Amino acid sequence: ERIESFYAYSGRGNTFLITASNKWMKYENGLSQWEKTFEKEVIKQPKLMEMSSNENQDISILFEDETLIVDKKGRILNRFNTSGGVHPIRMRLKNKVSFLIPNIDKMEVVDYDGKVMSTYSFSSNIVDMVLFKENGKKHVAVLCEQTLFIINLERKRTARKITLDEVYRLYQFQESSFIMNNDQSHIINLKGEKNAFSVPSGFKFKNAFQENDMVYLIFSKENEILVLNNKSQFQWKKTINCSSIDKIIIPTLESSYNNKIIIGILDGIENKILLLDSQGSSIDDVKRHGEKDLQIT
Repeated sequence: ERIESFYAYSGRGNTFLITASNKWMKYENGLSQWEKTFEKEVIKQPKLMEMSSNENQDISILFEDETLIVDKKGRILNRFNTSGGVHPIRMRLKNKVSFLIPNIDKMEVVDYDGKVMSTYSFSSNIVDMVLFKENGKKHVAVLCEQTLFIINLERKRTARKITLDEVYRLYQFQESSFIMNNDQSHIINLKGEKNAFSVPSGFKFKNAFQENDMVYLIFSKENEILVLNNKSQFQWKKTINCSSIDKIIIPTLESSYNNKIIIGILDGIENKILLLDSQGSSIDDVKRHGEKDLQIT
């Protein structure tokens, strides 16, 4: 049966495969563990939930009208009504496990059993959310179609809001998160500070990564990579040994890797995968085959 998409867990051979008939197949160490067929369409790639670890990895599976929190064994831990195509956030608030549940133009804070503790309403639809800390307090940045809201969850109030006149996408790096406009001409951080940048003609934004408290933006053109920091300062530019750069992935790795940055490149012309370090040097010379997609764990 045709595989439509997949989601890789940490460890070798640990993955979800999603087929054309909406069947979800869980593999661990390369062996089939369980299968589920959902009657409804999954509308977005699954999300690894906050507060997960290598041993206990729970994911959010998002449908048009609800989301399921599922553990590695396929058990449904939580089920929440939601809409709008945005994953929930799991966190610990006042020493209790809680969830932020987006629902079109409002966000509910609920306890583990789904009891609503507070509700926030917005002037436009929610696009994405990220949890972070500011002055030691838990905050959430809620990107809406027309405004970026920063909410102090512990004091239950809006700390600030930033009016937007363009379409933006949120890139999540906790306190260093930022939004970028669709024209890829500037970013705005969670404090509302705007940084414009310009790159040579033909270069397109591909991804971003964080290293030593600094966020870096990766652009590519044909087989070249250009990197700026989030202050719009040039870092490096290199020609890569490939024919095209179709996708760039930077995984979040555990401490056993000493937080080493790995930049994964998918070359769709030569159907190969390259691994670089944060300075653009090859990590190894291993030949890796890749065609449609790339995930690194």
